[in-house]
Amino acid sequence: MADAPLNSSDYLMLDRLQNPPLNKELNQYLIDIKTANYQSIFPVQSQEIFKEKAALCELLGKKFSRPFSFNLESFYCLLTNLCSANWKIALALSSHDMLYCAYWELPLQYRENIFPLLPDFTSGSISQDSINAALNWGANCFIVPVLNEDILTLNAIESLPQNVIKVVDISYALALNLPLPQADIMLLNGENLGIMRPFGIFASNEYWGVYGVSNNFLEIPRLYETFRQAIMLKNSNAKSATNEIPIDLARIFFDALCINLEKMGMRESCYLFYQTPPNTLALGLKGIKARNLIQSLLFDDIGVINGQECLFGFARPSFVLREMGYSEAQARELLSLSFLDISSSLIPEIAQKIAKRYLQLRNLEH
Repeated sequence: MADAPLNSSDYLMLDRLQNPPLNKELNQYLIDIKTANYQSIFPVQSQEIFKEKAALCELLGKKFSRPFSFNLESFYCLLTNLCSANWKIALALSSHDMLYCAYWELPLQYRENIFPLLPDFTSGSISQDSINAALNWGANCFIVPVLNEDILTLNAIESLPQNVIKVVDISYALALNLPLPQADIMLLNGENLGIMRPFGIFASNEYWGVYGVSNNFLEIPRLYETFRQAIMLKNSNAKSATNEIPIDLARIFFDALCINLEKMGMRESCYLFYQTPPNTLALGLKGIKARNLIQSLLFDDIGVINGQECLFGFARPSFVLREMGYSEAQARELLSLSFLDISSSLIPEIAQKIAKRYLQLRNLEH
């Protein structure tokens, strides 16, 4: 018989960073329009979009913005535009899964203009040695996320030289209320702010044509104001928490899980792949396939993921760990966790539930 679910009215999302609940009010505001296309013939409607765009740009510290979808086609178009404009690109393969897929879909003639960057095996971050190697190769455009996908490690964006174009995915930084880096181009995924797919934002210091990015796109009424409100809501929640004593629930959970496993005679079974920001965890559990654990935890109303590909429904281990040189078996031991909007009082019980499910799987597999 399955253990009783936790005493909580809400499903416990330990994948909340990558898969946050949709903000119904913001999404309703975005789609509550009469027609898909605004009547651009009337200046007042164009002026309204311009005002909303300017307000979002001010919030992000940028001069220009436009819609951008976090799908394969948009990333493919971005990469081909930059390559066609003769940029020599250093591309972090540890960014969004669709950007990773777009890279491998490129014809060889374009991929020859791209230097792939991977997190360092020891630190889990894009290292200075990798940056220097890309610069020596001739890279003058870096596409790098603030946090590496799946392993959730931070990249030191500030270590990039001033004379290169910096294209930075800031999605997780905003979701975790981390300081925004200096970047020439920011990419922001609406999913990480509770906005439904496929809405995103491309914001830059220069008009996108300067970078070689296509000038052809369709404006989406209310898009910029929806993103502005989503960011303001995040900032407001962060400010309201400033008077509270910071608690890293991820660290508390990891310690509790280790204690539970030690009591079960499995002291050496869990480990950290890498150090990650507060309330995030790249957890390794030895000797199992994370997918089986994920399925068993559904009975306890606990949601976890092995990585972004798991989130998108692909039955494959983390593409980041595979590219870094981990074996498939090691990559399948990863749980990419976040502890956002969860009561600290639930952590001991969550740790106990996961330890029990893990023990059950180990007993079944041996």
